[in-house]
Amino acid sequence: MKHATIVPLIGGMTLGAEKSFGERPSFLMSYKPFYSNDRHLLNHYDNEVPYHVLDDGQKPNNKVEVIS
Repeated sequence: MKHATIVPLIGGMTLGAEKSFGERPSFLMSYKPFYSNDRHLLNHYDNEVPYHVLDDGQKPNNKVEVIS
């Protein structure tokens, strides 16, 4: 199942969703003030999962069934 995360912070919900759905998220979305926390998850994924900064106007093109 295709899924994504909004405001992942350090990533607990995202990692749980990954385990539940059996695949990495299609993308992550967040806002600039949360970057300090989000970077822990970004480092875990080694920049292989797209990260969209919503207050910079970045929008994902992928469609997903679940956003956590």
